[in-house]
Amino acid sequence: MRKRNDMLIISFLALLHVLYILFFEKNLNKYDKLILTTGTFSVLNLVYCTFKNKKKIDFVHLSYAIHAFILSIFVQNTNFLFLFELIIIVNLLYWYLDRKCPIGSYSNKNISLITNNFNFLPFVSLTILTYKLYFKINQNY
Repeated sequence: MRKRNDMLIISFLALLHVLYILFFEKNLNKYDKLILTTGTFSVLNLVYCTFKNKKKIDFVHLSYAIHAFILSIFVQNTNFLFLFELIIIVNLLYWYLDRKCPIGSYSNKNISLITNNFNFLPFVSLTILTYKLYFKINQNY
């Protein structure tokens, strides 16, 4: 139950940050807006499936992984890069502490076999995002 409450709070805070970026950032390109919009629906769907509809959790799990670990690499906005870094770090911390994914395991064995071969992806994404964020911040000075 604690992990569900934590996930709900973290998702809510991430959603607030996404809405702030979407409505108050002036320099968003079309790709960033698209990822923000689909990411918002992904977070809302994650919360819904976690509490109400466990059958669709595989789809949400895959959507979350694609957004956080693959599509985030192409984002240009500094606030958005920072948000993705935080999401990945929180995910990795939960993974480390619980010895399993915070969203849960896949019920579909085919998806599970595929994703088990890509456990390195969060670390690669985090490295790339840190590199991009570092140069974005230094570019402004």
